[in-house]
Amino acid sequence: EPALALTSEEPGWVPNNERRGCNICQKKFGLLRRKHHCRLCGEVICGDCS
Repeated sequence: EPALALTSEEPGWVPNNERRGCNICQKKFGLLRRKHHCRLCGEVICGDCS
């Protein structure tokens, strides 16, 4: 499986309000599970998956 290559282009960040749960583990966001943006792909993910 090919590795992801880092580029100098910034990813287009997915707006926070478009995700109710982590795009990787699918757990819902809340007071204890905060939203983070992946710096590689711009997707909204939880802290455990970041």
